[in-house]
Amino acid sequence: MADKAIKSTRSWSGVVIGLLLGLVGLFLGGGGAWLLSLGGSAYYLIAGLGCLLSAYYYFKGRQKAAVFTYLAVFVGTCIWAVGEVGTEFWLLVPRVVGPAVFAALVVVHHAFTSSASRTRGWVLTGVAVAGLVALYVSMTGLPATTGGSKTGALAKVAD
Repeated sequence: MADKAIKSTRSWSGVVIGLLLGLVGLFLGGGGAWLLSLGGSAYYLIAGLGCLLSAYYYFKGRQKAAVFTYLAVFVGTCIWAVGEVGTEFWLLVPRVVGPAVFAALVVVHHAFTSSASRTRGWVLTGVAVAGLVALYVSMTGLPATTGGSKTGALAKVAD
């Protein structure tokens, strides 16, 4: 029985994204291992390893695997963030915005470099930009708190 060949499409832009994800992965993975040794969350180590795996796939030219791996890291990040701080908007922002920008980058890159039409790439780019603009507008248009009781550090910021 013949094995199916894995499609490899290596591009300079994929290598650049792989390099960025690799640096993020080293930073998160190294810091996460140290944090875990101190009894902290395993999230950072897992996210760092996921970013490194995605970077590896980009370097090997396995773009689809790289995109899905990073999107799995992003979904895991969103789940972890809500589990850690709940649905408090301002507490979610520093945990989710950076990974969301990377997610938009890998999706748009995939749309333009895959065998699909350029029209799809521009549509996905428009959706990604609109999503990031909506996030920015919602961040700047919201009050300092989203309601509820003011306790701890949030009370000091609000007062």
